[in-house]
Amino acid sequence: MRRREVIARFAGVAAAWPLVARAQQPSGRPLVGVLSPLSPAAGARSIDALRQGLRELGHVDGQTIALELRFADGAPERLSGLAVELLAARSAVMVVGGLGAVAAAQTATRSAQSTAWRGQRATLRG
Repeated sequence: MRRREVIARFAGVAAAWPLVARAQQPSGRPLVGVLSPLSPAAGARSIDALRQGLRELGHVDGQTIALELRFADGAPERLSGLAVELLAARSAVMVVGGLGAVAAAQTATRSAQSTAWRGQRATLRG
């Protein structure tokens, strides 16, 4: 193997390592992927409401489940890539906000369950 090939492979592994490490979850704790077209600040109320609703059902982030949040920061073209990231992290379920995020999640997979929220209502899509 040439020196350049070795360096290129090492650089690729080093670049991907943080993504792999972040995707690993402790066993027994399902990963709930959350995909939002908003920024973290704009989506804060919705995320807080989601956490509260999950808590009322007995699911606490960091204890019984792990939430993995992805925000498109108002850039709809980012949604598909973020949906793929959540799937690569092995999300058991994806909660998506907005119709654009629903379409991105459905395009990314047909095997994961996704839930879309709008206002006070949630719609199960699968």
